[in-house]
Parts: sequence; C-alpha cells; structure tokens
Amino acid sequence: MTESRNKGGRPTKPDAEKQSLTVRFRVTPCQMEILQRQAKENGCTLSEYARGMTLNGRVVAPISPERLALVAELTRERNNLNQIAKVQNGAGASAKADELERIIAFYRTAIQKIKVHDR
Repeated sequence: MTESRNKGGRPTKPDAEKQSLTVRFRVTPCQMEILQRQAKENGCTLSEYARGMTLNGRVVAPISPERLALVAELTRERNNLNQIAKVQNGAGASAKADELERIIAFYRTAIQKIKVHDR
C-alpha cells in the first residue's frame, strides 16, 4: 500500500489555474523583433508580454531587484523613524534631533533615486 506524503515545496495549482493551453499566431520577422524588443524593455518574457497585451492591453513590468532593495531600505528607515517618534513623545522634542536629521536626509536621497529611476 502506497501512502501519499507531502514532499514539501510549492503546492500544486488547481487545473483551472494552470496555464496549460497554447495560443499560436503568426508574425513577420519584423513584427517578431518588435515583440521581442518590447518584451525585453518591459523586463518580461515574450510569453508574459503577449499574454499581458492580449488579456489586459498593457503589461505590468516586474519590479527590479534594485527597486525592491530600495523599498526594503525605506521600510527599515520608516520603522526607525517610528521608534524615534515614540521616544520623542516620551522624552521631549529635542532628545533625538540628530537622528531625525539623518533619517530626513536619507529619505531625500532615496526619493531622488526613485525619481531618477522613473525617468
């Protein structure tokens, strides 16, 4: 008698969620170059690009690792700022002024990086 055991890893998707069917269409070599270039510019595979454009009329580009790292750093600094604010409320307004100035400078720099990245 064979017993079904959980071997770990990601659970299998229900059949309704599996992308198991194929859609095919023909394009010219020039059209293929355009599709591949646009997929690359959006940071996705040709299949992801074609699926997004077909179903939604647009493609949502995946978040870059640099941007994820920046968001993580902003989150950590936000937590630090929150902790300092708690101390400020308990000790008076000038107890951590230098630390607040450092965090404000960090946020200015981070915001500039995000603005430059979005151009």
